[in-house]
Amino acid sequence: MRKEGYSETTIERYVRLLKELAKRGDLRDSESVKVALTRTGWADDTKEMACGAYALYAKQHGYTFVPLRSHCNAFLSRLALFNDG
Repeated sequence: MRKEGYSETTIERYVRLLKELAKRGDLRDSESVKVALTRTGWADDTKEMACGAYALYAKQHGYTFVPLRSHCNAFLSRLALFNDG
């Protein structure tokens, strides 16, 4: 993520979110992550950020991840705009 220009605070936040998701589900199974996201009790913005963190994780590890429509699409759209610009 450093090579892609993410700030240290963003990387640290993503790591914390991924650790929490790992406690609640199996990071190797995107369906497990989706269930974990729906059961967290996190605010929608936090869920969106966790979804973005997992999307990057899944891409890096070669997993297929079709995000939750309600929590991830807005964040991933903003991420795509950032990466394209």
